[in-house]
Amino acid sequence: MRVSAILISVLLLCGVAAPVAAQSGSSRGRSSRPNIQLFSSTGFQGTRVRLTTSTSSLGFYNFNNRARSARVVGRWTVCDRPNFRGRCRTISSSRSSLASMGMSGTISSVRLLGR
Repeated sequence: MRVSAILISVLLLCGVAAPVAAQSGSSRGRSSRPNIQLFSSTGFQGTRVRLTTSTSSLGFYNFNNRARSARVVGRWTVCDRPNFRGRCRTISSSRSSLASMGMSGTISSVRLLGR
């Protein structure tokens, strides 16, 4: 039992399994808690990843450089390199296309700034 708990903890820390931090799927799941939903297509379409905490690499969710639109609750920084590096932009409202802010298909890390 203890080995299982340790393994789950390690997986969560590595970002391999994060049931609360990220959820993939097609439901819209609106919430007043800060979250960002990244979509693989414009217009909030395609594959979706919902994040409720910062992540240093979207590669953990197989979503590196895939976001084309975003639904946003709260304030977030999105960066085009892992570990919140490279070109970063603050986003605080939903965008049906990330192209207007120059971030379409380039987001690699996401940091929660707050409400």
